[in-house]
Amino acid sequence: MGINASTVVNTVAKIGFSLLILARITVSRLPSLYPAHKIIDVLIVVPNRIRIPKKELIFKLLSVKYKRIKLPLPDISLFEAARNILIKRNMLKIFGALKKDTLISARFILCYKKQLFDWYVATDDNFRNLYPNDLLPWKIMEWGIDNGYELFDFGGAGKPNIPYGVRDF
Repeated sequence: MGINASTVVNTVAKIGFSLLILARITVSRLPSLYPAHKIIDVLIVVPNRIRIPKKELIFKLLSVKYKRIKLPLPDISLFEAARNILIKRNMLKIFGALKKDTLISARFILCYKKQLFDWYVATDDNFRNLYPNDLLPWKIMEWGIDNGYELFDFGGAGKPNIPYGVRDF
């Protein structure tokens, strides 16, 4: 047992006007945004709504994902503490994608100065065909533009020379 060092790529997108973002999205991602936009509703938890909607479901989605990718997931108390402290300080937003009344994806976004950090992502694998992981970053960047943010940090983009979807966004 020990620590193995490895090189990891990080992707930070400079966000600007919506049209500039649209121009930067690769052609392969555009078809997935249109149907997702028509089927999925996006919601944001704002500071005056402190309760995380369906928090147990969000944590269950996270648990399934982290088990599948074989990484440890912090205890739910981390997310509850973040909610209790950071949302009140306007430093955490939680975005969710809903199909009708079903939460199919959620993203925890840390907000600091002019930068958004994609902290944790949870998606129900049964709804991947709706492309919530393409739609949510787009909607978060739109929200970021409207609220004065300049950068979106995807929080890692895999290992060099190994294909990874975030780098294709």
